[in-house]
Amino acid sequence: MFSGRLQRGPNALFLAIIILFGLTIALPTELLLEDVSMGGRDKVGHTESHSESQLACSPDDSYLKQFSLTAQYTDWEFTLGGSIDAWTFDGIIPAPLLCANLGDTIEVSLTNTLEVPVSFHVHLNPPEGVVNPEQVAPEQTGVFSFLANQA
Repeated sequence: MFSGRLQRGPNALFLAIIILFGLTIALPTELLLEDVSMGGRDKVGHTESHSESQLACSPDDSYLKQFSLTAQYTDWEFTLGGSIDAWTFDGIIPAPLLCANLGDTIEVSLTNTLEVPVSFHVHLNPPEGVVNPEQVAPEQTGVFSFLANQA
């Protein structure tokens, strides 16, 4: 007997399944999860796959690895229709890969095109207790040198 409330049981379960099936058919395709790309946006930086050998350092006899980076604004579209002027190195998000071998000396020339001072910090060395000890002023270039003493 129906008492004004939806009775629970096989009929209610059948009705719920029919409603869900109907919604699946009636929803626009852009709202279905199968159409959502989880691969990132075009401007995100990692837009292609890389093999392990491509990510490994190229063998060479030099113990001095020199890199040049430019701190610059980049229009980064991080959501559909949403973008910001991101601070990047060489316009790449995340920053470019700097590859060296254990024991190499790494020298980074950093050119700052931003309107604020920037610095270059690696997590190889123990903390010095100083926040950004060396900064590169706007429109200047600074050189950072350190030993790759940890893997």
